[in-house]
Formats: sequence, structure tokens, C-alpha cells
Amino acid sequence: MKKEKIANGLKKHIKKFYKENNVLSNLSLGAIAFIMFYYFSYDIPEIWKNASILVDILFQLSLALIANLIFFIFQVYIPSCKRSNKIQPIIQNKIKHICEDINMPFLEISRIYLGEEKNLNDFTDIDIQVIAEKYRPLDISSVQIAYECRNLTYNEYFKYCFREIDNIIEELFLEYDPYLNDDQRDILIVVKENSFRDLFDSPLMGLFDITGIQGDAVQYTFNRYKHIYEALLESIKNNSL
Repeated sequence: MKKEKIANGLKKHIKKFYKENNVLSNLSLGAIAFIMFYYFSYDIPEIWKNASILVDILFQLSLALIANLIFFIFQVYIPSCKRSNKIQPIIQNKIKHICEDINMPFLEISRIYLGEEKNLNDFTDIDIQVIAEKYRPLDISSVQIAYECRNLTYNEYFKYCFREIDNIIEELFLEYDPYLNDDQRDILIVVKENSFRDLFDSPLMGLFDITGIQGDAVQYTFNRYKHIYEALLESIKNNSL
């Protein structure tokens, strides 16, 4: 049973390596084919003069390629995959925290302006339109932060959540960057570049109540964050398979 488990694990790693390194994998398959050809054609007469010298050189190169590839897979690639498998749950957990930090202020806003708590991905276009019409950035709400109930304006609450998001993303890139896959790295960059913290922190938000610009700005921001939140959920789902 243990041998079968090891064999299945090895097969899984080799398949993954082949998918991630197509050029090198195809070269190695070509090298194996040439080695087999070398042994089966060893007694065949030379097609042209000194052809055996060239064949011997290619044979030695093929052996060297296969030997180095085996060394790389067992000494570098598989240990790296094992480390990545151990670290991926940590990365996934931090990305889930980012989702929660994005969703928290929207849960509170929906409770106040829609009369029920709704996750951001459950917002309809009508919900966002209603909130945009009613939303006042300097309204005060009682929220739970670090097991403590605090009275914050929505501007302050958004700023707090976005600061937490930025801190998590910075930690992920500093400590876990080699273990982030392309999907995770891309979505984290999108979140970082679209935090809208400056928008919510701007003194101009207080003037939007008077100018009427606020509705469009809030509607655009909420729609944008809904798409980002959905992309994060999709990333979590894909990397959990």
C-alpha cells in the first residue's frame, strides 16, 4: 500500500512537471527515443563515413540530459512541490482573509441600507443602485474590530479594511512569493491596484453628499469590488481542487 502511494505520488509529480515544462519534457522524450534507437541500431552499417562518431556524441548528450533531468526532478522539483503543498493552505487562508476584509464593510452597508446582510457577490444591480443613492460616507456605524465594538464612519471602516488587505498582500509577496501560482499572483496584483483606499479616504467624499457625484462614484466602486471579490472566490475554488 505504501509503495503504491509513493508510485502514485511520483506519477502525479511527473505529469505536473511535464505540463509545466513542455520544452524540456519533449527534449527528454526525444533523448529517450534516441537512446533506444542507438541500442537497436548498434549493428547497422554506417550510412555515411564517420556517422558513428556523431551518433556516439548524440548518445552521450542524451544520457547526460536524462541523468540531469532525473537529478533535477528528484532533488529539486519534487521537494519544491512538497514544500509548496505545505505552504499553499497558508496562502489560501490569507487570501480568504482578504475576501473577508473586502466583504465586511459591504455586509454592514447592506444591513443598514438594504435591511439585510448580504455578501458582496450576492449584490444585484438594483441593490448597488439603492445603496449608491442612500450611502453617506460620514455616517457612523457600530462595528466589531478585533473583538471590540467601535463607532466608525464608513470612510474609516473602509480605510481600516483596506489597510488590513494591503498588509496581507505585502506579507504574501514578501514571504510566500516563490509559492504563489500565476492565478494567485495575478488576482493579488489586481486587488492591490484597485484598493480604492484613496477614494474613500478623500475629503472630497464628504462633498459628494452635496454635489450629487457620490452616487455614480459609489456605484462604480461597488461594482468594481464585486467583480474583484468574485474573482478572489473563483481563485480560492480553483486552488482548492
